[in-house]
Amino acid sequence: MQTVNLSKLRFLSRNKIDNLNRYAAINQSLMPHSVAVAVGCSLEEATTILLFLHGKELVDGYILVYHVSHLSNYFEKRKISDGFSPRRNFACPVCELMHNDQSELFFDLEFRLREKIEFTTEL
Repeated sequence: MQTVNLSKLRFLSRNKIDNLNRYAAINQSLMPHSVAVAVGCSLEEATTILLFLHGKELVDGYILVYHVSHLSNYFEKRKISDGFSPRRNFACPVCELMHNDQSELFFDLEFRLREKIEFTTEL
């Protein structure tokens, strides 16, 4: 188990750290919106936590690409390090139609723990 000190992230109270520890103990896949709800912080703060962990190479980060008509299923998953892939045309594997408008895409982030983590702070 890896111990990670989050005291540099000043927006995290002891209670939020406890919530994060409980959530990370039962979930290997962490997405900003689910972390925000579980921890009791903003989406921006949750994304900051996850990108901090990604920068420390404690999680693997992915960009999920969805067609806005089918938000329950992503059709592409790529490493964050590969960056966004601008698309002029894409075939949606769900509706099996060709689309030429990138505004029909929705992007989300997913982070997967490489190992169990315990979060601490010096508050």
